[in-house]
Parts: sequence; C-alpha cells; structure tokens
Amino acid sequence: HFLQTDERMAALATAGQADGIVVVAGTGARVVWQSPHRRKFSLDALGPVLGDGGSAYYIGREALRAIARDIQLRRPTTRLRRRVMRTCGSAGLAALIRFSLQPRDRSLIASLAKIVDDEARAGDRLARRLLLDAATIMAGTIRELVQHLGIAGAAMPLIGSGSVAMNSNIYWRELCRQVRQFAPRLRPQRLRLPPVVGLAALGLPDPAARSEEHTSELQSPYVI
Repeated sequence: HFLQTDERMAALATAGQADGIVVVAGTGARVVWQSPHRRKFSLDALGPVLGDGGSAYYIGREALRAIARDIQLRRPTTRLRRRVMRTCGSAGLAALIRFSLQPRDRSLIASLAKIVDDEARAGDRLARRLLLDAATIMAGTIRELVQHLGIAGAAMPLIGSGSVAMNSNIYWRELCRQVRQFAPRLRPQRLRLPPVVGLAALGLPDPAARSEEHTSELQSPYVI
C-alpha cells in the first residue's frame, strides 16, 4: 500500500517529468510532491482507517454504505446495487452486514470502484455522486499539500497515477476542476502506462513483485 521512493520516481519517469505532484488514487491514496532536486513531501497513505480518502477502497466502502441505507429505506433496486451485492455474494441486508464484518483483503472492496465508475458513466446518480465525492476528498488533500508547502502558485505537472485516477474520467475531470480553483498553474496529466514502466526505465526493481498486497485473485483495473 505505501509508496516506496522508487515508485514515486517511477510515476514521474513514466510521465517524462523530473519533478511535480503525483496523485496516487488506487486501492489506497497518496499525494506526493518532488522537487527537481528530489526533495519530497507527501500526505495520506495512512490506510483505510486513518486516511486513503478518495481511493478505490474509499469509493467501494461508500458504495456499500449508501446501498445499505437504500435497502433500509426500501428505495428501488438499481443495477448498481445488484452488481455490488452480487460481487459481495450478498442477497440482502443481513448478508451485506455479515460481509462488512468479516476480515478480508482490501482489494475486494476496492474493486467495487470499477462497478461504480461503470454505472456512473451509464447515468446512475448515486454512482456519479460517489465519484464526485471521492474526487473532492482527493482535491482536499492536494490543497492541504500545496498550501503547506506554499506552492499553490507554482507551475508544475500534476500527475495522476493509480487505478481510479488513470481509469475514471468522471473522477479525474472533477479533480482537475477543483484543483484549478486553488492551484491554477498545475498542469494535469494522467499516466497511460503503469509506473512499472518507469521503474524499468530507471533500472529499479518492481516493489509490487515483493508485496503480497498485489497478489489477490480479485485484481481489477481498479486495484493497485
């Protein structure tokens, strides 16, 4: 979950940049600034209890919470609800509660972000709201970072990495819209290739190969 220094460098290398802000929105969430001299400062990467706001896990968790409330209020079933419940192996509220209380790899809940994005693009209002909310949380982390460092007026790349930032157009557009309001000179760009490409360019080993968090059988484009 925690970005290593070489992974941060890899994201910059993959984007063809030597410095800038890297926004990682995958299973977890982190915002990292690196100067041309490789000074760095980062926020979040605190895990699902203390942080990871705007991550795939965050989106999946909020989807589960919203669906549970909709069931209690007996709101009409939507395709989003059916797909999420099926993925969780739940047939009703009681089963969903049991699912939520069982220990499991975070990648399963993070994988629900892909379903949320699919349904948001298909016009589901709840799914769209979940993505916009997650983008708002991530924009808040970026705001705190640039204000803390005093670089809100600096011109530098804002690089989107991680499954959500790279794959959800709704999320990325909203994130960029909000960032422009407080850091208008940042230049947003999304990675089109995973940071492992940058690792290869730098001649560094892939940390994912050493991490059991990357071996779940439930891997999806929304899990890193």
